[in-house]
Amino acid sequence: MKKYKLNYKLLFYISILLFVICLILFQYFYQIEKQNKFEEIQSHQKLHAKQAIKSFEEMFNNWNGLLSYLTNDKKIKEMNFEGKKLINKIYDIYKNDLKGITRTDKNGIITYTIPYYPNTIGRDISKQKHMIKLLDNHKPVCSDVFKSVQGYDAIVIHYPIFKNNKYDGSLAFIFNFKNITRSILSEIKIGEKGKTWLITSEGYILYSNETFAQNKSIYQVFINDSERLLLAKKMLTGKEGEASLNHTKTGDTYLTYFVPIKILNSFWSLGISYSESEMTSSLSNFRKKLLFLFSIIFLGGIFSAYFGIKGWIIVKEESARIKAEQDAKKSETRYKSLFENINVSLFQTNINFELIKANQYFIQLFMYNENEIYKIPFGLLFNNNDDKAELKDILLKQGSIKSKELLMVKKNGDKFWASINAILLKDENENNTSILGSIRDVTERKDYIDILKKHIEDKDLLINEVFHRTKNNLQVIISMLELQSILSDDLKIQNIFSDMIKRLHVMSIAHKQLFQRDDLSKISFKKYIEEIFYYLSDYYKDKSNSIELRFDIDDFDILFDLALPCGLLFNEIVNFLIINSKDDSRINLNLISKKEEETIFIKLKSDFYLNEKDNLLNDNKFGLGLFFSLVENQLNTTIKKSFSDNFTIDFSFKENLYNERI
Repeated sequence: MKKYKLNYKLLFYISILLFVICLILFQYFYQIEKQNKFEEIQSHQKLHAKQAIKSFEEMFNNWNGLLSYLTNDKKIKEMNFEGKKLINKIYDIYKNDLKGITRTDKNGIITYTIPYYPNTIGRDISKQKHMIKLLDNHKPVCSDVFKSVQGYDAIVIHYPIFKNNKYDGSLAFIFNFKNITRSILSEIKIGEKGKTWLITSEGYILYSNETFAQNKSIYQVFINDSERLLLAKKMLTGKEGEASLNHTKTGDTYLTYFVPIKILNSFWSLGISYSESEMTSSLSNFRKKLLFLFSIIFLGGIFSAYFGIKGWIIVKEESARIKAEQDAKKSETRYKSLFENINVSLFQTNINFELIKANQYFIQLFMYNENEIYKIPFGLLFNNNDDKAELKDILLKQGSIKSKELLMVKKNGDKFWASINAILLKDENENNTSILGSIRDVTERKDYIDILKKHIEDKDLLINEVFHRTKNNLQVIISMLELQSILSDDLKIQNIFSDMIKRLHVMSIAHKQLFQRDDLSKISFKKYIEEIFYYLSDYYKDKSNSIELRFDIDDFDILFDLALPCGLLFNEIVNFLIINSKDDSRINLNLISKKEEETIFIKLKSDFYLNEKDNLLNDNKFGLGLFFSLVENQLNTTIKKSFSDNFTIDFSFKENLYNERI
């Protein structure tokens, strides 16, 4: 019987090959897990950053809205007793976030401040960096950290105040940036060694979870740490980015994500770092499991290819199982984190509106604690008992509710207006399972809307009255001129009055159109020219000669300040043609007006022949030459005149030459 010897050399080569394969596979799966971990942490970094940015943006939007409202309030403009009382009330409400509120005059002198500091009244702060910008462009400005006249470090937002369209000083909120930043950023931390820091555009550290770095300049804190100083300088560029940082003391590597937060004319930069060594250590259990697994595969491969193949299948299944568990855990964590941390009041109920789950913002909104909110009937949160049934009917019919506004009740009995959004959730069999929704307090917004509506109604009434009185006054002046013309026997004086009356009618037509429109800055150019022509036709109806006008006018709106000189010039040209034409003659006048992009083109052409030697157009006593100069000056244009074969003028101007007045 033939005996076969074991080929140790072949077994050795097979062992080497299996070892290399197992080593490669071990590194492959380990790197996949490491990359997944890296991406997960990166995702957490960006999620935290977005949540922080949203919180800061909402906070500053609220401050900006409040400042904008206050600076337009008459009491604040006059800074009378009621104005000071209003400022004191606002300070009492927001004293945790505000260190003070200051009113300055147009020269940058402090006229009032709360809390009251006697030595601050009358102080000149016009040389402060942010005040120089405010006094230069009269626009809202946010400062960097500076030493206030009250003696403490501060960040301030100044909003300009205008009286009679003239700059009259500013109203400023002095922020307690330590409380503000701590309230938003204190919970942001990835791992035990993670770092979070927020710096201004000029390098002042507003917040850091490293106590030695708080409320200092980066140039002071990182004077001996060149790498962190370099990272901080990158953050000062105001751009989003990522960077790797080697910690000089611990030798650890930190991966940092930084992103700017836009605040009026400036920005803050938020940086979130995590330790690479901490991430690597969290993979130790996975690394041990993987090493044991490939040891089994390696040993099994030596004995049998079968066990090698079987081991490969086990590795693939194990890797898939581990990844699936991680994905499921990651998804559950993300949902829970989003539900709990999103800055919106969220709730989930069954289809009978019995509360299943509510996040902290929902609980805080209604002023209950976590134990109480699940014990009370959901219907007690509504002011009207029928509202819950109505919401249920809408959901069952439509499947969702969008921005439904209802009156709701807090635990202490306070009522507030809420905007409700909800969706009906179903299972795979399309059976209704639960209701997921959000509630937002919109009481303040509704109050603002009511105030704004009242202000708009008052302004509309005033503006309409001004236009109405202007039109009436023009009619009174016209009537007085007509009466004076009748009383005069001098033909020359009668002609002067006649010209003035026609010009005033042209102006009156423009004011009448403006009074009849909702847009109190523009009128229809086509309708304006047509009404002028109808008026002049009626005025000269008794003359033996006549004028035939052909219109080719685009139907567009034009600013009142641009339409008026055009109408006056058209009036003078028609008068000129009728007065200087022969009796019993018929004059043709073509008016072409087109609008292309932001430019308006106007051309008038007549078969009337003018002898330039008469020099009538340049005779200011006659009037037409004077109106050419008026139009060129007011419309910033040059009128092209041609009188060789017929009477032609041509000019163009920009439609945005003036700003809208209303």
